[in-house]
Amino acid sequence: HHLALFINGLQHNNLLTFENNSTCNIGQETCMALNNHGRSLFELKLGLEEQGMLALGLLKDMTALKTLHITGFKQSADLKATQNDVFRDIVEWLRGCTTLADVSFDNILSAPDLMIPILEEGSARLRHLSVTGKEGSLYVLKDHHHFHRALKHQLNLESLVLRADPDPVSRDDIEILMATITSLKQLKRLDLFRTSDYFSNDQIIQLAQSLPMLETLYIGGYGISDAVLHSVAHLAHLRSVTFAGITAFTTDGLLDFVNELPDRQSGLVIAVEMADPDSMIPEEGQKLIADSLATKVLDRYTYGHTSKVLWRHHDVRAVQFEALQSPNACSRSSNSSIMKRILVIAGSDSSGGAGLEADQKAIAAHSCYAMTATTALTAQNTQGVSGIHETPPDFVRKQIDACVADVGVDVVKTGMLASAETVNVVAESLQKYELDISVVDPVMVATSGAQLLPEKAVRVLCDKLLPVTFLLTPNIPEANLVLKEAGEAPVEVNDKEGLKRLAAAVRRLGPKYVLLKGGHLPLTADGKLAKSAGDKKVVANVLTGPDFDEVIELPYQESRNTHGTGCTLASAIACRLAEGYRIDRAVRMACRYVEAGIKTSVDLGRGSGPLNHFHSTQSLPFPPHGFIQYLLEREDVQPAWHDYTHHEFVQRMGDGTLPPETFKYYMIQDYLYLVQFARANALAGYKAKTLDDIAGSEDWLALQVALLPCLLGYGMIAQRLHEMQVTNPPKQPNRYLSWINNYIAEDYTEAVKKGRGKACVYYQLDDY
Repeated sequence: HHLALFINGLQHNNLLTFENNSTCNIGQETCMALNNHGRSLFELKLGLEEQGMLALGLLKDMTALKTLHITGFKQSADLKATQNDVFRDIVEWLRGCTTLADVSFDNILSAPDLMIPILEEGSARLRHLSVTGKEGSLYVLKDHHHFHRALKHQLNLESLVLRADPDPVSRDDIEILMATITSLKQLKRLDLFRTSDYFSNDQIIQLAQSLPMLETLYIGGYGISDAVLHSVAHLAHLRSVTFAGITAFTTDGLLDFVNELPDRQSGLVIAVEMADPDSMIPEEGQKLIADSLATKVLDRYTYGHTSKVLWRHHDVRAVQFEALQSPNACSRSSNSSIMKRILVIAGSDSSGGAGLEADQKAIAAHSCYAMTATTALTAQNTQGVSGIHETPPDFVRKQIDACVADVGVDVVKTGMLASAETVNVVAESLQKYELDISVVDPVMVATSGAQLLPEKAVRVLCDKLLPVTFLLTPNIPEANLVLKEAGEAPVEVNDKEGLKRLAAAVRRLGPKYVLLKGGHLPLTADGKLAKSAGDKKVVANVLTGPDFDEVIELPYQESRNTHGTGCTLASAIACRLAEGYRIDRAVRMACRYVEAGIKTSVDLGRGSGPLNHFHSTQSLPFPPHGFIQYLLEREDVQPAWHDYTHHEFVQRMGDGTLPPETFKYYMIQDYLYLVQFARANALAGYKAKTLDDIAGSEDWLALQVALLPCLLGYGMIAQRLHEMQVTNPPKQPNRYLSWINNYIAEDYTEAVKKGRGKACVYYQLDDY
């Protein structure tokens, strides 16, 4: 708000550049204020939270931009899939920015789709384009052929940085990307980190031969050998090349590469970051290459040029260590500070294994927030359902209204809907509140065979709910029942192809995506119907939608603990969709979560038991920021801590009876300790750590932990002694009062607080 007021206070169309370097909650107000400078602002660099992303469409009058950099502080949602109106507004704004030359999107999942109209229409002639992200928010290579083809229209590009998730990848995906990049003849910088993980020698050779202007090349690949070096060496303008893939270079090959460098070379940085451990170049070979490179470059230029020669060769372990230190390594929950909200509309299972109870466990395990609209109460256990008490449909509506009006909803997940009237209420609510992302688990028949949804309700589901459903997750019996009630012929399933046909038939009834669960029909290893228990090897789930068809295969597990698998899977998918994952990735992650839940389950009850929803979480002995208190309350710590903080020396300081000679001796010892402590710190700062040093000593964390009792103990002792002066004043003035006051002063108290905080941080990092 204050930032918006400041910008609004400036004379309109007078601001030239704007950049924020920290989280400052830029949203609608700030974007509207910036819009007042639409004709003057030529450089805009924004770091945004989710609300800021949703407000970008308000910049519609800001069309004089030459530079636009947008960074998401957290993983952004797929705007095209979840906020289509906002997506269209941003596209229209970008279309009007015809003077753009430098565009960068970082951690913005929708970036490729946002860029397509600009690239294709060619009204803006880009020189620099960067689309990057952290792990978990990279765009997926195989799903963006349109974006890659559109890049061909930007023939003036000099710098291209594309970071995409290459898994899974096909030959077509790579060939489409290669056809585009090799047509961009003006490229001086090409960075394909992660995007090129599956490139071969042939692709790298083709790039080097097609892009003669390259100065900087960052390339991955697998099994990269000396064969690429000849073509790379003949890049006359090359200044830096990084081979970030699995390489098998030889000493001779790299020496030949150095010898082939052209005469116009004025300095070169070579980095080999992922050498194959089986073909490591020995240290003497590395030195020979470095010396040869230095001689080649420095002998060539002796007239005032400062040439940088760097040879870096890391083994796989070193690279893994560096990756752990990089921001991109922490891919989990880059948007986790905003808790995602899942509304579950389903029935309650009194045994806790399925229904709302399973949903809430799965949602909690994914660190999301669960809300419920209860459609029915069931009396059931692991052996079957003995009774159902339906919730009046109007009351279901009130529950939905209450959740949406207050907390809000990111994704809706439905389970047992109990009646035709309730199905209708759900369909109406999805449309009324524009709840576009829904995961509908069409619970119709319990595992025990009990009918949970009347035929009339199934017909309403087909007519009203499926056309507004984002993802439908039926099992095979439910899928055929839906087809029957819709007047369609059932589909016989005997293999994977039959599963695909059944999924496609159900999708024609209206849902955008269908995940057909194949758990009722285990398959053989070659995808055929298993005839015997020994043949059951694979469970195939089929995901089908407008943009792809995918079969997700999981190993068959012989287990009786499958009660609530459908509920759990749908809720896990809902959580991943809420976090912004693409649907195929969300489904794969959820399938693995359920697989682990079955594998780690324990037998409860005498029938079909529940999953283990919390296989990836653990109970902690203390809450966040409670580590110190936990330690001090341990029975094995309390006696030693009491002896330390209630020592006779301390007690006599408190009542003023400590002999001055004793205190003097303490002060001398304290002085000597501090001198040695200062020397130790100075030595640690002077002497660089080596592996041998570390092997013979502890690390910095251990030092801090060792000193923590001193820091905390002095503070607690002084506080207690100070209180003694108030509650039980000494008869004579206490000569040690100044010492006591020194350790309850504000500066020391703040140091104690900081020490407590560090202890908590250490614990959290170790636990993560």
